[in-house]
Amino acid sequence: MTEPTATIDTTAEDRTDAASEATTAAANATATGADLEAEKRTLPTWAPMAGAVVAGLAVAAPLLRTARQSHVQLRPGEEVAMRIRPRRGVLRYLATLGFWEVRRRANRVLVTDQRLLIEDGYLRRVVGSVPLSTIRGVVLRTSVWEAFVNVQTTAPRGGQTEIEIGPLSKSVAVDLAAAVSPLGQVKVTAD
Repeated sequence: MTEPTATIDTTAEDRTDAASEATTAAANATATGADLEAEKRTLPTWAPMAGAVVAGLAVAAPLLRTARQSHVQLRPGEEVAMRIRPRRGVLRYLATLGFWEVRRRANRVLVTDQRLLIEDGYLRRVVGSVPLSTIRGVVLRTSVWEAFVNVQTTAPRGGQTEIEIGPLSKSVAVDLAAAVSPLGQVKVTAD
């Protein structure tokens, strides 16, 4: 008597394995294509920073517009001798991501035949007025790239105050120091 033999049909399993391998290969190809599409659609790493800068400029634009308007009221017969702003500086722009321009435009210095006027601020504009007769000394501080003018004044109650104006270009600083100094006396220091 012969024992019955069982035969196992492996062709169905082979077909199933081949089908699953084909499905996996197709899925991998689709995933690779999807990854390539996703890589094409992703933003560069600098894009969020550029968006922040554009948004900051959009917010600062109205402030920059109002900075153009002077809030100084001249007295009758008073004439403006000089109008200056702080100097533009490339390193300051880079270090502050451009916000130095906002700060620079918030400041304005006017010299008239009677007073030294200093405007500062955007939302809360402050105008300081120093009569030229109260200026006791002027110190011109220069460095390689820029200069500052320190104006020493007599305070109303006998004290002294010092106002620093700058950064300015050297030629503007020399002109400002000569315009506000009593009797043309300017002390020059180099940093």
